[in-house]
Amino acid sequence: DSKRIFISDIDIINEKTLAGIVINKRYSIKIDKYSEEWRKFIKSDIIFPDGKIFDQESIIYIPLTVGNEVIGTVTVQSRESYKFSDLDFEYLKALTGYISSAINNELKTEKLIILNNKLNNLTRIDDTTNLFNKRELNRVIKLELSRAIRNKTSIAVIIIDLDYFKEYNDFYGHLKCDEIIIVLANILKSVFKRSYDFVSRFGGDEFVILVSNVEKNSLKDLIEKLKKEIDLINIEHKKSSYNKITVSIGAVISHPDIEMTSEILLNQADKALYKVKNNKRNNYYIYEL
Repeated sequence: DSKRIFISDIDIINEKTLAGIVINKRYSIKIDKYSEEWRKFIKSDIIFPDGKIFDQESIIYIPLTVGNEVIGTVTVQSRESYKFSDLDFEYLKALTGYISSAINNELKTEKLIILNNKLNNLTRIDDTTNLFNKRELNRVIKLELSRAIRNKTSIAVIIIDLDYFKEYNDFYGHLKCDEIIIVLANILKSVFKRSYDFVSRFGGDEFVILVSNVEKNSLKDLIEKLKKEIDLINIEHKKSSYNKITVSIGAVISHPDIEMTSEILLNQADKALYKVKNNKRNNYYIYEL
């Protein structure tokens, strides 16, 4: 014969349910015969099919507590009356305690992992731009140089410096300077976006980019694209001879051998930068080693 299935949503924080009672009152419940005892717990006028409130007779509910918060319940149920003894009740309470401790330890471990990740990021990430910082650059450039030597590929270092930045700071103030730094950082990320491009803030208004496995013409294309993107934003700078924000760029590209060091690469890129800054700025120069 046909059977009807009654489906209802149970709100576990609703005190019209056993789970809700246990969570809100924070105590354990042991019921031996639910069909006779349910009125002691449930304040409801709901009438269930065939006069039954629930199809389980023996029920235990125990609050699951983590710290000072009840996060759920542990329950065992049976259709037979008087199925669980008082000893079963105590065993289940003890087991729930172990479950609570395990969850609590797991949460502590997860929080420690999150905290460690945050601390790790603080040592690697510039908090204004969310770019890598100088410390991380010094670590990564050695790794990338070693990889280039091992694989016999190229490595390029680019140093970017905002033109007349001190004058901009004196005229427009620190907040505007931070805005410009963030805008430039976002442009750098949009241009140097390969997974192995490394973009960092070296300090103040200087940025350093590592570009692996690139040829000189491709490096030129990237730098010219960067300059074009900066020109397009056309941010006013009344204290610049160009009347807008511009950058000077120095770069070095090398197919390094075992004698090459990260210090040599950074120094050569810096020399290229100052070659530009000493000659009207708003340009770029590339050394090839």
